Amino acid sequence: MRLPELLIRPDLGKRAYRLKCRFAMPAYPLPTWVESEKYKMAERFVSDMAKQGWEYDPNRLAPSERGFRLRGPYATTPVSDIKAIGRSIVARRDLPRVLAGDPLRDTGEDFASIVPLLDETDKWEYEISAVFIRNTILVETPDSHEELEIIRN
Repeated sequence: MRLPELLIRPDLGKRAYRLKCRFAMPAYPLPTWVESEKYKMAERFVSDMAKQGWEYDPNRLAPSERGFRLRGPYATTPVSDIKAIGRSIVARRDLPRVLAGDPLRDTGEDFASIVPLLDETDKWEYEISAVFIRNTILVETPDSHEELEIIRN
């Protein structure tokens, strides 16, 4: 007779994750401005992530992962208030309404906004990405009966 196996997972330790942040600056900057702003934002990025438990140690990373990557410019993304999401149409729940003659038309609400072209904006965004170290992030996925409870509500 076999003994039951212990299904406890060992400690997964630390893992590297690539994180990104964006910052805005006036349009058509000089290349020297971009480089100096990159280093200022990189320092702020590291300090902000350290407050949240992320660790940036370039000596512990592989040489290909060290440093900060700068990408851009991008048009500034307008930030707007997120409206309350309207009730979505669910076939199982709304089938009786459709059979009764309710067409369930689209209300025209859209959460996407039109982003202007790069030449039409007065600010540009640049994106910095770097590799940070943290304990392995575990994600719990719901069981099928838990998913059904979420769908019903």
